[in-house]
Amino acid sequence: MTVYTESFNKADSTTLGPDLTWTEATGDAEVKSNKWSNVTAGADVHTRAEHDVSGDAMYTQAIVNVVSGATNFSVKTRYDSAAQTFYQFEGNAAGSYYRIVKCVAGTFTNLGSDQSFTWSASTNYTCRIEANGSVVTVSVNGGGTYQQSDSAITGKTRGGLGSNSGVAGDVTFDSFEVGDLAPAATVS
Repeated sequence: MTVYTESFNKADSTTLGPDLTWTEATGDAEVKSNKWSNVTAGADVHTRAEHDVSGDAMYTQAIVNVVSGATNFSVKTRYDSAAQTFYQFEGNAAGSYYRIVKCVAGTFTNLGSDQSFTWSASTNYTCRIEANGSVVTVSVNGGGTYQQSDSAITGKTRGGLGSNSGVAGDVTFDSFEVGDLAPAATVS
């Protein structure tokens, strides 16, 4: 099993890291106060950790904190190494929901329905997305799991983070992790 982690523990910097290599695919994010922080306001920010896990049965998770409570944020899995293709856990603090979104070559599609959830400002939440075969599962703080089936994205093995906030510095992430899901037990 392969697992990569990012602490973001370094001096404030315009480049993400220090534990992993990152690409800012769209928008701008940087390290502030030992956390991933959005710089771009009013547009999408998509960042990708440039490390492949062993297969596309994988998960991505991170601790998110939304300062004002009026923004979107995302945790991405099965992120393509060269295109805007991924599944994402998308939280919306202003709309009080989370959902599963598919992005294929920059075209976004909601999978299923919005799940009601009240995001409190300045509170840490562990957000996780898993892709296992055609089943995509999201959860908040280890509970409230929600699943959808989709088979459009396969063979992609990276994770990422993102936001869309009207305020720079409104979204922070910490304790990023991307890894393989444990293989299913074999019964003989």
